[in-house]
Amino acid sequence: MNNQQDKQSICNENSQSSSDNEGTKDFGTCVKCQQPNTGHKWCKPYNVKRFEYEQKDLTSGDKDVDEFIREIQVNANESKEFIEYISYDKFKEVEKVADGGFGIVFKAIWKEGYIE
Repeated sequence: MNNQQDKQSICNENSQSSSDNEGTKDFGTCVKCQQPNTGHKWCKPYNVKRFEYEQKDLTSGDKDVDEFIREIQVNANESKEFIEYISYDKFKEVEKVADGGFGIVFKAIWKEGYIE
């Protein structure tokens, strides 16, 4: 099974009933799993399963941070409600911007870009 088929099957394992999807028809249908989107170009059932599949071994190294990120991911109904942990090796051109009383600020380019 290829990666695309994996993603489609993980979403379809947890399909919602039509009564659970009331009010989501305004956003169209997920192109990956054909379930109603929960936000603009966002399918909650698909993305929850996708993050479980893709990020199962990814950790920040802090259990509380990992639990916080996971809670946000599970409850995100659209992309602007979503956060994810990004490991340092996923950045390039990392530059120090400033030192402050509470920490150091850096800027960088995210090699893979944001999730769509």
